[in-house]
Amino acid sequence: MAKTITDKTEALAAVKREGRSLKRVSDELKADKEVIMATVQNLGGILVLASDELKADKEVVMVAVKDDASALEHASDELKADKEVVMAAVKNEGHALQHASDELKADKEVVMAAIENNGGALQFVESDELKADKEVVMAAVKNEGYALRYASEELKADKEVVMAAPGSYTSGCALEHASEELKADKEVVMALVQINGGALEHASEELKADKEVVMAAVKNGGHALEHASDELKADKEVVMAAVKNNGGALYSASDELKADKEVVTAAVKNDADALMWALTSELTADKEVVLPENFYEDRITSGIQLEIFHVDTENYHLGACTVICLLLKHFGIEDIDPEKLQPTDLLFQLANLDEKILANLNSNIPHHFNELGTLTNPEILETANSSEGLSVQNVIDYVWNVVNDPDSSYVKEKK
Repeated sequence: MAKTITDKTEALAAVKREGRSLKRVSDELKADKEVIMATVQNLGGILVLASDELKADKEVVMVAVKDDASALEHASDELKADKEVVMAAVKNEGHALQHASDELKADKEVVMAAIENNGGALQFVESDELKADKEVVMAAVKNEGYALRYASEELKADKEVVMAAPGSYTSGCALEHASEELKADKEVVMALVQINGGALEHASEELKADKEVVMAAVKNGGHALEHASDELKADKEVVMAAVKNNGGALYSASDELKADKEVVTAAVKNDADALMWALTSELTADKEVVLPENFYEDRITSGIQLEIFHVDTENYHLGACTVICLLLKHFGIEDIDPEKLQPTDLLFQLANLDEKILANLNSNIPHHFNELGTLTNPEILETANSSEGLSVQNVIDYVWNVVNDPDSSYVKEKK
């Protein structure tokens, strides 16, 4: 355990060097204004360790909140109600409004300062009147589109307010909280999807089937194809625009276009992993036209020595676990050591409880073997109850059946 610092000179030197050293300072020195001032100048949040007397010292708290607005949480109730202190905090970080007194949470000047820094601070406003104040809400939405969530119902249906969102980074979120009428307003939706293609998710069904709107969305964010109508997911022009922006959008294309060489090539050119969504073995085998250089080499997880091509009856267990690890990596899950997977581990848990990733794993474990040249059109066994119960053991059993099936393409290749 670290020695408690009781000498003021030593304490000052320590906190100037590293603010967190205040934790090792004696209670007596935590009540010393000079020591605390030296600390909060560079680490405002450490105010939490100061004495109650210094948490009520306006000079100390002002210095602290200017460095770290969250320090307002540890100030005395009196200072949380001090407009000058709170203004200093919210100008540094709007969300500090949550620690202000109820009276200041309803003060328009304070609220405006907070939301101009961070529009999301609108959620901490205590006054329904201010949440229905067009000037306040416009300022919030311009800063953070999702702030519309906290506005009055009347302003959620105000076209001018919602149209202010394209100036913010989270503009697409505004459509989620807009009125149903505005979700069906083409001008509004076009403005938002051009900034954030994903906003298409919250558009009306009619606009999800509007080619002009969908084209604008997928050109900005190819993943928006997921929210287009089935008809437009089968429209080659729309899908080409989507996969050129985001190769992974191939996942949402119609089966016919997943088997279209031009579409798949465009998708893989943008993102090599998009190949896993192609439906025909001819395309996955067309290395010269479809696959980028070093495609297979780029799919070897660092530290994994097993070559998938050499799966056999002796190493099928490790082979199955390796394929799971490779797929999890491709779907954005942290690398896992295949030798540490347990047969009882559930793919649903390994996929961080994400049902979409689980569905991808279910459909692509056999496809991934095929992609690496070992199998052709196999079908993995499902569990009796649900796909959420699919375990590592199911995949191990599947690989065992494959390497012991004399009619499998893998065994034929090995012969």
